[in-house]
Amino acid sequence: MPEPPSTRRPNVNPPRTEQSGGVNVHDARVDAGRDIAGRDIIEVRAEGFSASAVQKLLLTVGALVFFAALCSAVIFFSGGLLIGFAVFTAFNRDVPQSGAAAFDMQSKLSDLDSLPSGSPFNITFSEPELNSYVARLAPANGLQHAETRMLDQPGQLAIMGDYLPLGVPVAATFRLSTGDKPVQLQAATAKLLPIGNSPFGWVAVPNEVVEQAVRPITASLFQNVRFTSISNARGVERAWTVIGLKQ
Repeated sequence: MPEPPSTRRPNVNPPRTEQSGGVNVHDARVDAGRDIAGRDIIEVRAEGFSASAVQKLLLTVGALVFFAALCSAVIFFSGGLLIGFAVFTAFNRDVPQSGAAAFDMQSKLSDLDSLPSGSPFNITFSEPELNSYVARLAPANGLQHAETRMLDQPGQLAIMGDYLPLGVPVAATFRLSTGDKPVQLQAATAKLLPIGNSPFGWVAVPNEVVEQAVRPITASLFQNVRFTSISNARGVERAWTVIGLKQ
């Protein structure tokens, strides 16, 4: 006899599949399971930097490094820019120094000092005479191994030497003027990096830093005078003729 149909309801729910929690690490990706903390949590993924992000980071760092290097170069080149490349070119020129040349310059200045007020004067002096004279005066003012050069423009000159109070070489440019002050300090710079006779490594400094060393020198050159003309001397290389009135 056939069995009666079963009244048992079929199981419509699919069998459960349990998945254990945990942390799975694959390359630069981290997957956190749901039951790490004993309850459901939000799935967390940590992704590494993309190629474009790394490229942007490298470009940013490179730009910062370049900017820092550029700022350093400007700082250590500022002194050379301030006094001009022609000054360093002039100091590459060998100019002799001698006691006889220093004496000749001193004699011309002494004759000028002896003139009564209002007297006209006309003096010619050469670069070796000026260089020798300044080199004899400079050590008493803390400036060792001083060198003086006439620049291309008549009346423009430069003095360089080791300034003992600072412990570094310094250079300064001057101008013979037809104004009230016959010798004017224009710019000063100090050498902080020992890179030969190059504009690089020189840093601009206030004129007051080296004025104490150069003021007695420039004052001894021309006192109580008023220039009316400053020009290159005729027929003499690297020499100037100054014309004016004694004050």
